[in-house]
Amino acid sequence: MQRRKQAANRSDVARLAKVAPSTVSLVLNATPGPRIPDETRQRVMEAARQLGYSSSTIARALVTGRTMTVGVVVHFVERPFQQYVAGILDGFWMAMRPQGYRMLLVPGSAESCVAGLYRERSVDGLIVLAAPAASADPELKSLAEADFPAVFIGARPLAVRTDYIDIDNAATARQATEELIRAGHRDILHLAGPLDVNSAARERRDGFLAAMRAAGLPVREGMVLDCSFNGAFVGQRLPALLDGGARFTAIFCANYDMARAAAAVLAARGLRVPGDVSLIAIDADNTLRNEIRTFAPPLEDIGGAAGRRLRESMGGTSGAPRTVLIPCQPAGAASVAPPR
Repeated sequence: MQRRKQAANRSDVARLAKVAPSTVSLVLNATPGPRIPDETRQRVMEAARQLGYSSSTIARALVTGRTMTVGVVVHFVERPFQQYVAGILDGFWMAMRPQGYRMLLVPGSAESCVAGLYRERSVDGLIVLAAPAASADPELKSLAEADFPAVFIGARPLAVRTDYIDIDNAATARQATEELIRAGHRDILHLAGPLDVNSAARERRDGFLAAMRAAGLPVREGMVLDCSFNGAFVGQRLPALLDGGARFTAIFCANYDMARAAAAVLAARGLRVPGDVSLIAIDADNTLRNEIRTFAPPLEDIGGAAGRRLRESMGGTSGAPRTVLIPCQPAGAASVAPPR
């Protein structure tokens, strides 16, 4: 009768990885405190995989209080896998992968900003993408009071102080608007994001207004148009603005989707870009496009910074909540020209 192969144990993993058994325990249990080099950690994880060694996630969680899972709460419910999300998650994954963490992707909502994951304690930490800033979410308040590891990206909650990583929205908006002003434009329309619920939309609006004030230029009523980061809304609201006789020679769009929709509306009216109207945008998908001038967010850098910050927080070394703002890089140049 053939003997059943004996299951590998931690000593076997230690021998294959050429480390002490205690190091194996620290890595596989994700024990906070000791600093283990990423190369050593990867060697232990690979040895465990080769030997088919697995420890019970449930049992480990009961002993260590850790699930080795991080929650990713996405508030782009209609398009959760758009390139903005994918680019950030690429950077985040590269920062978390050496630690052996899994990702749990869930949709968020205005009623549950962090999707119930803190209340359930089903994850060790959270990243939250573009949460509604005005959310009156009691779970969010409890999360902040408990110092539960969480990093917000794309929008910061208003009611509590948390770790926040994003582009410098106000500075980038001001830079984009100043480029239009340097080109000679004085009548500039701003197509904004959802100003009532999104901090990034408000910061981009504020950067636009700051550039206009610094140049001594008035912003007439109706020249900040809330289109909720949504190209479909631009297709509805921009024609009405044009029909009402609005005068502008340039448009600063809070994201690329709205810029593309604005270009389509202008083309339908027989207006050329940039011959009749210049366009500039803050781009949401980090690719070089020559047809519309954009300021592209470094998405992988944002995701990587969020991952490193979350690791610090889960390891108990993060300190007070921190805000990290990352500059954008300009891309493309074909849609900005002096006014006629």
